[in-house]
Amino acid sequence: MKAQILLVEDDNITRQMLANVLEDAGYSVVSACDGTVALDYLQKYTFDVVITDIRMYEIDGIEVLNVARLQPYLPEVILLTGYGSLETAVAALRGGAFNYLVKPCDSTELIDCVAAALKQHASLTRRHTAMRMIAEEYTQLTDLFPARVDSTITTSATNQLADQQDCSPSQQVLIVGALHIDNASHLATFEGRPLHLTPIEFAILRCLAEAPHQVLMAEEIVRYSHGHIGASPADAQAMLRSHVRNLRRKIGRSYLMTVRGMGYMLVDPSSE
Repeated sequence: MKAQILLVEDDNITRQMLANVLEDAGYSVVSACDGTVALDYLQKYTFDVVITDIRMYEIDGIEVLNVARLQPYLPEVILLTGYGSLETAVAALRGGAFNYLVKPCDSTELIDCVAAALKQHASLTRRHTAMRMIAEEYTQLTDLFPARVDSTITTSATNQLADQQDCSPSQQVLIVGALHIDNASHLATFEGRPLHLTPIEFAILRCLAEAPHQVLMAEEIVRYSHGHIGASPADAQAMLRSHVRNLRRKIGRSYLMTVRGMGYMLVDPSSE
């Protein structure tokens, strides 16, 4: 099945040119001439990737991004920007955009960016599917054995999630910018200073550091930090909120980003 791409561009010539490039690469493209049409399409159809210009009248690309990230099918969003709105595009990465391309963009660059976005979209979709399967199986077990099933779940379900995302430490020392996490000594430092972390704060930080610059769903982080399996997205966010706030005070807000409706991401600000 062809990947579904929503292309939002108010310049007719540019829109047709980009659509031709994407269709020649084998993608199914739905074109929108402005942000209003794009929002309507986002509600009616399902897309893997949204490519949108930033500067448009009435509804701009940032609003398209915000609405796209709220959709249950979790499309990745690529922004098209001119040099004049480059700063806006970079800021939008913090709001959940996958990447941005400066217009006029090279055809190869566009296709490579879409391919990477599709790869991440597939990975996140698998994670959500695994979490739903685990939640359903946990619910069934709780109904059958309410006195015996607490925070555990069957081995098969646990392995399914582990195949998708595992926060278990794979390296002795994790480094993200000025943040160093030593798994062996269970210590963390920031800019050379020891961090005084609670066990849950350390677990959250280590989980995120295992996949820097990648969005981890709140449910996945809670599974690792709290040992809580099957938490709903809202419950997981609530469980993490105060800990994330404390971590931001200790390592700085620019390191720990919130991706609305999904989870959190640990980044090295100096690499952006």
